[in-house]
Formats: sequence, structure tokens, C-alpha cells
Amino acid sequence: MYLKEKHFYQCLQTSLNFIMMTIYFTLVAGSTLVKCGQTQQKLGQAKRDLMQTTTNSFLQQLKTFLDTDVKSIQVCFLLM
Repeated sequence: MYLKEKHFYQCLQTSLNFIMMTIYFTLVAGSTLVKCGQTQQKLGQAKRDLMQTTTNSFLQQLKTFLDTDVKSIQVCFLLM
């Protein structure tokens, strides 16, 4: 699902820039479409950065905890 959303933002940004260049090049709407396309591109990058940060900061540490400390706790309970 993440790849589809990433692809969506990139396609939207490309489409908006294409429309601006072909139809609305000289109109005020053209610059608005460019700004909208740039904003969509920034949103896509921000979402990718959020996913990467979440994975590195939280999920990786949680996985390490579950793989090591929880197994140690289980062994302690088994020995009791």
C-alpha cells in the first residue's frame, strides 16, 4: 500500500506540471498548479521521511527488545 501511495503523489505532481506546461502556461492558474504539484511532492517526501524515521526510531528498537529481553524474561519464568 505504501508503494501505491508513493506512486500516487509522484503521478499527481507529474500530471499537474504537465497540465501547467501544456494548457495554462501563461495564466495565473499555471503557477498555482506548479505550486500545488510542488506541495504534493513535498507531502510525498514528508510521508516517506516519517515512515523511515518511525521504522528506525521505534520499530527497530521494539524488535530488538522483543528478540532479546522478552526471551530472557521467558527463560527466567521457565527456570522458576
